[in-house]
Amino acid sequence: MRNVLSIIRQWLDFPNNTAMLSAYFVICIVGTFKNSDVLLFDGIWETYRSVSKSILGKKQRPQDARVSTLQPFANALLGLPLLQPQSTEAAIMRDYSATIEQCFPGLRAWMDSSICCIHGGASPSSPLAGDLDLPTPPPALPLSCPQAAGLDDLLAFAIHLLPIAHGCPIPSPSKLQQLVLKDVDFYLPFRELGPSRMRVTAPGGPFHQSTCRQGGAFASWVIFRALLYNSPVLHERTHCYFPNAAAWKAFLGAEHFDRTSSESLSRFFNMSCYGSPQDERKNGAEIALSYFEAEPVWKELVEKNAGRPIPFEEFFLWTQGKMERGRDAKGKHRFSKTDTKLRMVGGLTGYLLTADIVYTGMVARPTVEEMGRVIHFNGLGSLKGLARSNQIF
Repeated sequence: MRNVLSIIRQWLDFPNNTAMLSAYFVICIVGTFKNSDVLLFDGIWETYRSVSKSILGKKQRPQDARVSTLQPFANALLGLPLLQPQSTEAAIMRDYSATIEQCFPGLRAWMDSSICCIHGGASPSSPLAGDLDLPTPPPALPLSCPQAAGLDDLLAFAIHLLPIAHGCPIPSPSKLQQLVLKDVDFYLPFRELGPSRMRVTAPGGPFHQSTCRQGGAFASWVIFRALLYNSPVLHERTHCYFPNAAAWKAFLGAEHFDRTSSESLSRFFNMSCYGSPQDERKNGAEIALSYFEAEPVWKELVEKNAGRPIPFEEFFLWTQGKMERGRDAKGKHRFSKTDTKLRMVGGLTGYLLTADIVYTGMVARPTVEEMGRVIHFNGLGSLKGLARSNQIF
């Protein structure tokens, strides 16, 4: 097992030396005080994020970091008053832990169960490149733990909405089901099973395997995602595959589209399908023609990748009229503008369109790193949510 772990660390660089140093810092703290509540103290999180700088007082190259450098820190912890049962600090710690138990019953028991995996307190004496003893996993969360209850609620929420996703009749829908049924495309968490995506992935739709490589498929993808998504005309009258611009115009004529009629515009284009209204969709009939004009450039992109799936980030940036040109001296990505910026395709729509095409096999699934860069590029709610939950800084 130790040989396997060593090979995996060298092969995947996970966990890397910096991560190992941070992990041993936690082991050191919890193993010394035998109480996971100390991890909630002010300063612990910041120290965890920059162990080398905070504890060693200097920045080291990650490849030179060693767990053994934490030994003086571990020794210093042993002299703190908190370890003396009769000290004022220890009494405050007991009150602190009691308050946490009242607020989160059951959580401390689960957290403290992991302490038994740390033998003999903190002993970070082996180099990071050396062998590691794997601790046994902690027991499952007790049913009284708020986290376990939250998982149960999440599962119940998903199961409760599955009948809508599967199109099953619901004789007496709950309030939650009634809300989702008012706008399934908008509220259903299973977005791929929403009515709009089901229409365009069905036989005759542009994302179906029999159609997705045909002429007009690309323009139809963008028409769907940028213009017709979650609209009455899509739900009721079309699967949104238009082989050419003439077919698009013929569809508008057959459905009696009237640019001067607000009722006709609302039937074709859901102005607020992604949240804030976008009045430019009123020009959707003309905008769609530009998507057909962009098809030759799309074909060039496909040919450039020689039949291989286009990298997720590359296609996303392409929809935004950008192309990566390497990195500058500081390691930041450099972009140049292209002539392919698609109208009505901003960052969110571009991401959704890219994800749509992944299902056809013509765009590759994103890596974790690509998803991170796309989220950062867009700077929307997903980025703010990660920041507020302290996942990124």
